[in-house]
Amino acid sequence: MISRKDKIYDYVKLHTKEMIDTHSLENSGSDALSIALDLKLDRTNVSRELNTLWKEGRLIKLQGRPTLYLDCEALKTEYPNHYIPLTVSAGSSLLDFIQKPQKTQKRELPFHKTALDAIIGSAGSLKNETAQVLAAISYPSGGLPVLLVGSAGVGKRKFAESLFLYSQETGVFDENARFIIINCQDYAHSEERLMLQLLGHTKTSAPGARSAKGLLDAANKGIVYFDGLHKLPSKSIDLVIDLLKNNAYTRVGENRPRPLEAVIMASVRDNLDADFMDTLRSNFPIAVSLPDFYRRSSQEKIEMILDLVTREAYSIHKNIRLDKSVLAAFALPHYPRNESQLRSEIQSACSKAFVEPKNQDACFLTITFDHLSDFVLSAANTCPDDNHAFIRTLALYKNNSIICESNGHCDALDFYKELPLSSDESTSDGAAGSDSPSADARPSLLIVCHGHATASDMQAYTAAQAAQAHVLTAAIDYTGETSLNSLLLQICDAVRRLNRGAGVLILADMEPITGLEASVQRRLEIPCRILPSVTLAFLMDCIDKCASGLSLDQFASPGIASLPPRKELSQEEFINHLVNDILSRTLLYVNPKKATDVLLYSLNTILDQLGMQYSQEIAVKYLSHGVHMLERIIKNVPLPYYQLRQFTNTNHQLMDTIAQSLNVASDTFGVSIPSSEIAYLAEIFLAERP
Repeated sequence: MISRKDKIYDYVKLHTKEMIDTHSLENSGSDALSIALDLKLDRTNVSRELNTLWKEGRLIKLQGRPTLYLDCEALKTEYPNHYIPLTVSAGSSLLDFIQKPQKTQKRELPFHKTALDAIIGSAGSLKNETAQVLAAISYPSGGLPVLLVGSAGVGKRKFAESLFLYSQETGVFDENARFIIINCQDYAHSEERLMLQLLGHTKTSAPGARSAKGLLDAANKGIVYFDGLHKLPSKSIDLVIDLLKNNAYTRVGENRPRPLEAVIMASVRDNLDADFMDTLRSNFPIAVSLPDFYRRSSQEKIEMILDLVTREAYSIHKNIRLDKSVLAAFALPHYPRNESQLRSEIQSACSKAFVEPKNQDACFLTITFDHLSDFVLSAANTCPDDNHAFIRTLALYKNNSIICESNGHCDALDFYKELPLSSDESTSDGAAGSDSPSADARPSLLIVCHGHATASDMQAYTAAQAAQAHVLTAAIDYTGETSLNSLLLQICDAVRRLNRGAGVLILADMEPITGLEASVQRRLEIPCRILPSVTLAFLMDCIDKCASGLSLDQFASPGIASLPPRKELSQEEFINHLVNDILSRTLLYVNPKKATDVLLYSLNTILDQLGMQYSQEIAVKYLSHGVHMLERIIKNVPLPYYQLRQFTNTNHQLMDTIAQSLNVASDTFGVSIPSSEIAYLAEIFLAERP
């Protein structure tokens, strides 16, 4: 005779198959009341059996009112290459995991990998300015107002828009957010029109008026950019300042204030009245200045010229060729209108070359001195030292002829972008690292790992040892919501803080972190080295070896592996140290010993199924993340995971294995573990796989 549990399971399985066949899975499933009525069973007993089947991994649970259930096997059979979570939280949909994600429209970038690459000098003369504005844009509660100061044509609007697009790419702004430009010159004599356009208005604002949203609403939580704020009349400037002070606005004809949800950015000239500038700076927390073209380094001048020529080649669908002498001629003048005037000179030269009969059918549009304007040809460089530096930098590219292709590619531009800052033109950020190390100086250690707390926990575990050895350590946790560029800035800041003259050894777990050494070296003059595949035992060895006087270069030598390794703690000693000295200090709601015991059982189950060996390195990562995960779930603040659907579809089998092993933890603490947290745990095992 069939059991009650099997009867209920068969019912759910049958209905799941029907929903799959009819494509009606969204917000659908079998609930306890419907099953009880159809099978003539007691609802309480049905609910108990459904919960048992869910714990056994045979059914998945869709939380809500009512709680719905679907057959796990039927779903996995229909969607073999997708991760099927055992629990779908309220507000989420199963379709998020089994539907292919729709392709989003991406901004075309023929010249750059990311929008940040469009800012020439973002890793050089504009490094600090770029970091400041990105920090302001991503500041909690809607960002901070930003003021851009600079001469005409230095590229203030381009700088702002590129950072907006980069912030969209990295998830700071939603893809539907907008960059709204207000040309202040258009409102120089119309205060009321700006007020209506900016704030919006209601039907009662004027006879016959219609209700309309303003530009602050149209930005859709993006950026409203005032181009040339100083061109507005004083009352309009006061309106903008009031907006910043109150962080709210009221539509014309309305009494109810609305919260300001857009970031306000504005640009002004650099030669304005001092009192006016003081007023602006007191209301814009972040104010940055952009340099004139003639103040740029030789390397950045070359990049700017080649970028503009490449853009022109892309625009006219024709390859453009020029030699180094022509490039140098473009770099020599002092352009009053900076980049905008340089662009005009390049376009003028291209147009002159284009109309020549010999260029009509040629594969290349060749720019020569004959095509340059009198302004460019007669320019005399007033800074001979800069001229020598420019010639030295230009000579680094071996080919005399430079080709900018119509597809947006230029070998010479790529070469100079990858070129480290030269010693005579690099910024002063690395000054601390250029000092000669003192006799007792030793390398400091920076741990950088994937995961929410992996690096931090490894640092905490070895804190006592490092303090006793007088070795400075720091940790950076690289999570899914952190962009690679933000991580690079964090690493550079940490290296500057840690360096005591002997450099910094960066211990990383895997790519892409391990590939950042060259990027860090380009930005700093501080000696540093990245070593991959960090483990807890390796970190402890590195602390000992730093204390023993090993230099940074010796860490890269083959002989480092022959030094006697540190004796590993027994598993019992290791767990006790982890629980008593680290986890117990950071947990409020979860018993660390109880959580560690449950998660250790889960870890061993996963390792058995994956055929992997237990190690203290993987244990400290899994247990540290796991107990903090339980703490977050109990507090109802689980971590989100960037591009969760893509990750789960790629790693669905591993996600299934981890989810099944965590059933004991779910039962013990009475929680449902969301897929986003399981994804972070999955990263730990992906990093450990060969």
